[in-house]
Amino acid sequence: MANLSNERRRLARFLPGVLWRVMRKCGKMMNAVKKYFGFEERGTNLRTEILAGVTTFLSMAYILVVNPALFSEGGVPFSGCYIATILSSALACMVMGAVSNYPISIAPGLGINAYLVYTVIIAQHHSWHEALGAACVAS
Repeated sequence: MANLSNERRRLARFLPGVLWRVMRKCGKMMNAVKKYFGFEERGTNLRTEILAGVTTFLSMAYILVVNPALFSEGGVPFSGCYIATILSSALACMVMGAVSNYPISIAPGLGINAYLVYTVIIAQHHSWHEALGAACVAS
């Protein structure tokens, strides 16, 4: 019992120091984030930016389901298109925010996708492989 009590005392002395170091490093990182994104110049803070990001995501989240549903009519597997839509949207938004420091969200556009599915794949009887390949070459 005495050993357990000593271990608890040592741990109680050790933890505040560890927590202080972690909080100090997090504070330094937060200052770097604030400086990089210019929160003070723009009159904002991290909470406001996270809330704005969540709101933007929720307003455009329909594309994550509509795009794969659209392409599945042209023969593209729904699950693969779903994952590709999520990954491409997430990567594009992160690059736009981190590299350009501009708060714009990016996702696949339904206009060109509807054209590919209904005109190129269904009406002109091309495979979805050819249609997506042509879209890649054209862009």
